[in-house]
Amino acid sequence: MGGSRGLMGPEAFAQLRAMVDKLLDKKVDDTAEGVSAALNRLTTGSDTPSDADYYICQYARGGTSKTTYHRRPVSALWSYIKGKADAVYAAKSHVHSAFDVQFSPRRASTGSVMPVHAAFMGAGRCLSAFLPPSGIKLEYSNDGGDTWLDYGTGDAHKRKLASMPNPRNSYRLGGPNASGALGDMLRVTYEPSDGRYGLVQSALVWVSTNGGSDLLCGVETSTMGAKGTWVERVAPVEMGGWSGPNVVDLPRLTFGGFEGQTGNTYGWRFTFAKKADVPGKTPEVLTIDLYGTSVWNAVNEMMRTGHLYTWDNEGKGHFIGSADSATEAASAAKLKTARRITFEGAASGSALFDGSGDVTVTLSSSAQAPSFLAAHPPGSIYRETTGRSPAAEWGGAWRLVDSLDGFAWLRTDSGRSDNFTAAQFLAAHPVGCIFEWNKAINPGAVYGGTWRKTPSIGAHTFERTE
Repeated sequence: MGGSRGLMGPEAFAQLRAMVDKLLDKKVDDTAEGVSAALNRLTTGSDTPSDADYYICQYARGGTSKTTYHRRPVSALWSYIKGKADAVYAAKSHVHSAFDVQFSPRRASTGSVMPVHAAFMGAGRCLSAFLPPSGIKLEYSNDGGDTWLDYGTGDAHKRKLASMPNPRNSYRLGGPNASGALGDMLRVTYEPSDGRYGLVQSALVWVSTNGGSDLLCGVETSTMGAKGTWVERVAPVEMGGWSGPNVVDLPRLTFGGFEGQTGNTYGWRFTFAKKADVPGKTPEVLTIDLYGTSVWNAVNEMMRTGHLYTWDNEGKGHFIGSADSATEAASAAKLKTARRITFEGAASGSALFDGSGDVTVTLSSSAQAPSFLAAHPPGSIYRETTGRSPAAEWGGAWRLVDSLDGFAWLRTDSGRSDNFTAAQFLAAHPVGCIFEWNKAINPGAVYGGTWRKTPSIGAHTFERTE
């Protein structure tokens, strides 16, 4: 080959081979392993994906052959997933609000009160508390709800339905003379006829199956703008108890409103039916209480605060109504234990007081028990042998003065009008008594009585003569 025309010499061949090998090194390996290895050589990103990022996907057009690969934005993938999810949840009517998670609206706890309900009712307000009879309607049916008749109960019985007592009244499905037939029903309507306004969240319903079938309770509402039109809010839920409480979690709707709020919920209607046919058993509804946490117009303290009373900043309570007369006489008008009131001093006397009526205390003057300060008005001299100031035991202000006879104390305060009176002073200084003070004024000029000035090398000394 060396030097022949058209043939490549060894050096040129070596160069050509090196060039071919270099090109072969750059050839893409289109095998599965080669493609995988090539993709694995890409760097790994750590940033949070965004809608504008791309991913590689296979476009198959529904088949398995002649597929192609493309880059697609992440936003397109999210739109696809969201569309599928929306279609699935819409078909199953899933609604997951915060209220659903906490209270499960349109559900009931049968024959009991769950802890979450007990806590809610303790912290909440009873919006139907003491609803007047004008806001309560009771009806019954004996034909499965085709015909409704007035229950015929009076105002006193209606008040019991919303007065929150330990349930003692009852209303039979099918009316007062119900036989217990399957078609017997009861309907109770609450309307805020007294202007109350709040937000309802649940209902506490006491029922008694009386040993028969559980009940079914459905709930409807009307609005302020259409009080005669009723919309179902809770499909019939099961209730039980003999007797027992049941809690129905309700959609958050109002109970009343202000003028012009025509869309506000006005009436709440509860319809009760038997779940199964148990002949001869007459189930009953005892009480219905509506609970919520928001109150905008409270008509009583139970609705406003959850208590029958109010209190001021000093903790003093005030009841919203008068107590029963019998209870009041027994526990309020009369003290449980009578107390003795005693007066002492220049006048004394005592009497027993039990609160049932006024008492009069007859006072008598007592020279044996005069007030010390009345006997020693300001400026007087008090002598004693202990050296202890009278202020420590009887009050007043005193100063020790020079004396040749025991300890002499001069009263220096200005005194008070209730410390002494003329009668008290004279009672403390009977005839023959010696009175000393720092004034040259005869005590008779101030307190009465007859006094004679006696010799003294200290304070002014006076003897009472009559």
